[in-house]
Amino acid sequence: MIDKLRSHREGLRTQKGFTLIELLVVIAIIGILVVIVLVAINPAARIAEAQQKDGQTRIRQIAGGLEACLTSRLGAGRSTIQAAGDCTGAGYLVTNGYLKVLPTNVTICQGPAATTDDDKVALYTSVTFGGRAFAYKSEQPTTPGTNVAGSTFDFGTTVPASCAAALAG
Repeated sequence: MIDKLRSHREGLRTQKGFTLIELLVVIAIIGILVVIVLVAINPAARIAEAQQKDGQTRIRQIAGGLEACLTSRLGAGRSTIQAAGDCTGAGYLVTNGYLKVLPTNVTICQGPAATTDDDKVALYTSVTFGGRAFAYKSEQPTTPGTNVAGSTFDFGTTVPASCAAALAG
């Protein structure tokens, strides 16, 4: 019987391969390395950053078309409020050549620049992309020759209540 056990033990020593414990240790080390690499890369942050840049690019495209539209319409003898009204239609910007293509998820809304300021009108453009809102506000004087604040970009903004319903739709 003892001879049988010795021969069996010697037979086990001559077999080639890895034990189960050795394989589990290697798999655990590979798992730890994968976790370290994923934490270092942080794909969620990279995706959010790319979405933010895309939203900013879209709103800047629209802002350029919006400003070109306002300048053109004011030059055509329209009042600031009339010109702003002309340029609020997103399709108007594309149809009249101010934009080649309108980026998706865009709303343009005309609203007051401030509740206490009646000498200017503002166009609010909002792009909702990647769960974030990007806005561009163009303030124009209602009276020619009046200086106003100009244009501002706001990334991750809230839109004025007067435009919230239009921008939500």
